[in-house]
Amino acid sequence: MPNKIRSLSSIIKLLIYPMVVGLVVLNIGTRTASSVENLRELDASKIEGALATASSHADELITSKITFLDTLAHNIEYNKLFDNKTYFNEYLASIPGSMPDVDSVYYWCFDTLTSYHSHYTVPAADWDATSRPWYIQTEGVRGTVITDPYVHSNGNMITSIARRIYDGNKEVGILVANVSIESLIQVVRDIEASEESLYALVVDENLNILMHPDNDWIPTSDNIHNLLNTQANFTNALQAPEGETTINTNLYGAEISVIKRSIPNTDWIILSNYPTKYVEQAIGSILLQGLVTAIGAIALCSFAIARITKTYLSPIDEVSQALTQISQGNLKYDLANINRNSEEIDNLTNSLTKLSASLNNYIGEIGTTLDHYAEGDFTKQPTQNYLGDFSQIKTSLTNISSSLKQLLSSTITSTNQMNQAVSNINLSASNLASESATQSNLLENFREDTKQVATSINNNVNKLNTNNQTIIQMAETANQSKEVTDQLVNSMNNISSSTQDIQNVIKLIEDIASQTNLLALNAAIESARAGESGKGFAVVAGEVRELSNKTTEIVQQIFNMINNNLESIKEGEQMVKLTEQTLSNIIIASNETKDSSQEVHQNAVEQTQLLNQLTKDIEYLTTGISHNTAIAEENLLTAEELSTQTTALKEQMNKFKI
Repeated sequence: MPNKIRSLSSIIKLLIYPMVVGLVVLNIGTRTASSVENLRELDASKIEGALATASSHADELITSKITFLDTLAHNIEYNKLFDNKTYFNEYLASIPGSMPDVDSVYYWCFDTLTSYHSHYTVPAADWDATSRPWYIQTEGVRGTVITDPYVHSNGNMITSIARRIYDGNKEVGILVANVSIESLIQVVRDIEASEESLYALVVDENLNILMHPDNDWIPTSDNIHNLLNTQANFTNALQAPEGETTINTNLYGAEISVIKRSIPNTDWIILSNYPTKYVEQAIGSILLQGLVTAIGAIALCSFAIARITKTYLSPIDEVSQALTQISQGNLKYDLANINRNSEEIDNLTNSLTKLSASLNNYIGEIGTTLDHYAEGDFTKQPTQNYLGDFSQIKTSLTNISSSLKQLLSSTITSTNQMNQAVSNINLSASNLASESATQSNLLENFREDTKQVATSINNNVNKLNTNNQTIIQMAETANQSKEVTDQLVNSMNNISSSTQDIQNVIKLIEDIASQTNLLALNAAIESARAGESGKGFAVVAGEVRELSNKTTEIVQQIFNMINNNLESIKEGEQMVKLTEQTLSNIIIASNETKDSSQEVHQNAVEQTQLLNQLTKDIEYLTTGISHNTAIAEENLLTAEELSTQTTALKEQMNKFKI
């Protein structure tokens, strides 16, 4: 959503208001800051004044008493007064009255361990000088020391200033002056009395409160207060350099501004302070006054700005409203009520009046011309004199008329041509639809024939598969027959070998029979020689000879039979070898037949797959052609509808006048 544009008066107010407010706030803020700074400086000056008063008095008190004691010690050492004890005691007794704030002076002698007092006071028997602060602090120090304040037996707050006395380089005693600090305490009290809530306090390096305007915090013989054991917090002041103002918390828990300063020759610190609440109250009052002033100034500026915008910017708003009405088409808006209180507004109103009249005339003629165009009459032309850039409107209307005339003329010609083209498209679409239907029928028949071929090939594949199994079994049987034939060949070889052995044995028997026959012949000869005595032996020899002859005949018959068997065995071996070779050829042929059968089977399977894919492609093609047929029929309907619309367009174009 676009941002809303502000009015001129609101923009002027938006620009001037922040400027006025900024200047007022800057002025008041600067004055307030200056006032606050002055208040803080005044606050610091009060604290500095109180601090200067207290530190000056303390410095004067301590310095004068140190000078006094140093002078006294120098006189004692120079005149060796410690040797004349009677005169020395009288001399000490005359001192307190001549020096303000000196309560008493006494001398502790190391040789006699005796005290010489200005008041002729004799210490108690159990009094131990070595436990006194002035004894401890001066030990090993060749100079003056100051002890922390304490409550004397007379009830006054005093501090001891001590110095060791020398006889040459020998320590002979300690000179001590008890100095009352009541005057310094009174100065602290006077500071509080001079300014409400302005006061100072004195602490030592251990933060023990030594002096305070409130008696409740002043040390007593029984108690001394320490800042760390109270709700006060002076950490910022104690850590800051001397003379720097810091914010701290006093003994009563209130926030205060503090400046510190050390007292020379001591470890005492003066803390001068003033509550911050008074400065804060003054700052609040200043801020309130500034706020009231700022509100008054802003209200006055607002009134002046509203008056100016109402007087001089309201006519511009009226002109703006008139322009808004004209931009919305209200060209008869009354401009007479616009307040012409300046030359610029008068010129602006006159120009707006002329613009409204010109636009009214121009739009009237443009409306009339466009009405003729809407009725189809493009012979109408604008006749008014269009000024300045408005002349482009007249030129544009003339160009529109000429362009539309040319366009309509071309459109009529194109309509006639399109009518003829639509007729041709109608005829082509009709022919395309008829051809697509014929192609669809042919593809359907081809698809059915392909399915039948695929079915036949599938059957052949199944038969080839069966034949392949039979061939595999035949190859296995041939392999088994070859193994049996190999065994038969081995058996025939064994038989032939055994027959040869038998033949050798028979030949041996034949040789034995021949020898037996020869022996029988020899026996017959010998029996003949023997005569009658050898007849019996001759008979036996004859029988043996006859047996030998028969044996020879039988062996000869067996030998012939074995020879015949050997011939038969040799022929059998040849037949077996021939059978073995034939079986080997059968095995080789069976394996080749098996491989060929498997290859044929594989080819048949691939052909079946290709035919199935071809069938699917034909079905897809049939679907596409059917879709094309449907599209052709739709094109035919579209062409017929286009022909109807072209005729209607031609009738409408005839209505225009060009």
